[in-house]
Amino acid sequence: MRMNGNLKSYLREVDEQAEEMLFQLVKQMAKDEGVLCGIDVAKYEHVASIYDPATGEYILDSLHFGNNGKGFDSLVSNLSKLKKSYEMVIGFESTGHYHMALFSFLTGKKYRCYLINPYMTSRFRSVSLRDAKNDNIDSRAIAVFLSFEYPKLEDEE
Repeated sequence: MRMNGNLKSYLREVDEQAEEMLFQLVKQMAKDEGVLCGIDVAKYEHVASIYDPATGEYILDSLHFGNNGKGFDSLVSNLSKLKKSYEMVIGFESTGHYHMALFSFLTGKKYRCYLINPYMTSRFRSVSLRDAKNDNIDSRAIAVFLSFEYPKLEDEE
């Protein structure tokens, strides 16, 4: 389909305005909800990333910690440094039984935690142009996923 220069320019401008509106919306949501922690859960080791939707930056990127008490304490030590400054929401995929101990531990420490259907995050990740997948990328993707889906998750609570 051929478009003349004016239409192309107009569509580019509309696209830029839509991106700016989305950025402002996410920024406002971030102000309301704080930072978002995505955790990729595995059998022996988990990975956490904390995303600040207001700035679009990762405050904590790919913290690896064990699936045991010592690892959980390490995570909480890092989270507590930020919790004083930010409201925090934590999300991780429901992964058989591997998430259960971590979920119980964090909710016992009064963190707001949400289990996410892995199919939803997989679909969200597939929108990305990159075809890479690893634990670090997954923890970041879960954190960013929360920035869009957290209000819906809270409504389902």
